[in-house]
Amino acid sequence: MSFFNRFRAAKVMESVYDREYAAILEQDYDALLRLTPRKEQALTALAQEDVTPDELGNLKKLAIRNQRLLEATSKGIKSVTDRLTALKENKTGFQTYGPRGKVAQMERKPLTIKRNS
Repeated sequence: MSFFNRFRAAKVMESVYDREYAAILEQDYDALLRLTPRKEQALTALAQEDVTPDELGNLKKLAIRNQRLLEATSKGIKSVTDRLTALKENKTGFQTYGPRGKVAQMERKPLTIKRNS
């Protein structure tokens, strides 16, 4: 393999990781799915070529960066889902802080208006 092919494969993979990072930040999950075939091609090309330890180290940093961001995103989505589930299940009220800073139970009250006859 020539120097230019090796350089190209590492740069393509770096570009894929950067595009993946941008898609995660923009919450563009469709773009992540569209990047999957390109990522597979780039990884296949890297596996077939001689890549320097510096190039591999840089790619590893980018992969770890993206993995951490994806894990944080997943954790956030799960937290929101759990909170929405808890709110749906708790139809009687919710807890809040009272005037003195202590936890207080807030009961739900009907939103109907009673007419005086």
